[in-house]
Amino acid sequence: MSRARWVPSALARRVLAGSPFVPAGAILLLALLWVVVTVRLPPASETARIGLGVSFALLAAAIAWIGARFAVRRSRPEPREALRAEAEALAHVGRWEWEVPEDRFRWTEEMVRIHGLEPEREALGLDAYLSLVHAEDRDRVARAFREGLESGEPFVYRAGIVRPDGGSRHVFVKARVEADEAGQVARMYGVCQDRTGDVEAERKLRAREAELEQARKMEAVGRLAAGVAHDFNNLLTAIRGYTDLARARLEPESPLHEALQEVRDATDRAAGLTRRLTALGREEETRREIVDLNDLVRRMEPVIRPHLGSRIRLETRPEVDLWPVSADPGQLEQVVLNLAVNAADAIAGEGRVTIRTRNQPETRGALSGPHVVLEVSDTGPGIPEEIRAHVFEPFFTTKGDEGTGLGLATSYALVRRNGGAIEFRTREEGGTTFLLRLPRHVAALVAERS
Repeated sequence: MSRARWVPSALARRVLAGSPFVPAGAILLLALLWVVVTVRLPPASETARIGLGVSFALLAAAIAWIGARFAVRRSRPEPREALRAEAEALAHVGRWEWEVPEDRFRWTEEMVRIHGLEPEREALGLDAYLSLVHAEDRDRVARAFREGLESGEPFVYRAGIVRPDGGSRHVFVKARVEADEAGQVARMYGVCQDRTGDVEAERKLRAREAELEQARKMEAVGRLAAGVAHDFNNLLTAIRGYTDLARARLEPESPLHEALQEVRDATDRAAGLTRRLTALGREEETRREIVDLNDLVRRMEPVIRPHLGSRIRLETRPEVDLWPVSADPGQLEQVVLNLAVNAADAIAGEGRVTIRTRNQPETRGALSGPHVVLEVSDTGPGIPEEIRAHVFEPFFTTKGDEGTGLGLATSYALVRRNGGAIEFRTREEGGTTFLLRLPRHVAALVAERS
């Protein structure tokens, strides 16, 4: 049967708070004096026996006092350890020790917190620890431990950690090896810092820098394209005028009427191209109105369906009580048509194009605050990794001579002009979704909050 450990009360803690040797020394001195007095008495006397008993009692009391004082000390956390634990929590740094022969880790409290484990689960082996490492980093971390054991040299690594609750963290680990007298590796010591905040901040910074670079590129190309479009439009005006003049001078039965009509139709198509080029610049006026995206999609359905063909289905999923937005409805119609046609072109055979609207009450993607999302999804093969960075670039196309490379570039420019953002998500196993984000109409938001 295990012996119960004495736990001092609050009063005992206050009484025993001083040095254990001062009161114990006084009791010992008193006990010695009592012994001296007792020795001078006749050994067989009753008084002598009582004196010796009292002396031994005083000695026992002194020993008990010292033991009780050290029990109080053991029951309190060491100030240095408590301060170290607070420092580790503030810096998000945990410490660990791995007993190699027993394959057992010992972790500090902060180490346990970083990995999202229960305190009783801290006694893990190496395999159990590696199971917490992200699959993409697991082999590299295992190799770092193995090389550290073989070489005895310190090592470092960065890795992702997957917690039991499904959350993830990014950690930086630095470890060193300690050998025993025989030169064999006995244990490893290490520190682990949680750098999730830094990694996320760096990722957001890179995304913002890429977005800014894309915006600058679009503006420069847009201004150039708009200037070319103006000159080209002047030429088209002359061609169209002379074509109409020539047709007016021909006899009604002349076979040249059909040829001149083809010229006229070609100039109309070219004029449409110049309008799209102009949209890349900032010269097209934006006339904003309060727009319900559900109504806009409903109006666009008859326009979109002929572009999809008979083998591609169009599905719409409007959200009830969708927030209004402030935008140019004509420009939004052009964006939705461009995205729908692009989605249909991505599907080789039978498939589905889905247009969905929804409210987004908090910051997501490149747009902050409450906003409305319009999604256009397809069931195509997805966008290859090597061309994802060029999706919104002007004149970039994968359709060969059939494409102009202006559809998504124009959509990007128009959405930005209306205060929104556009992005896409794609999977290698198939399917791409373009997300159009527009800020919630401010007046409607203020009215609701008031």
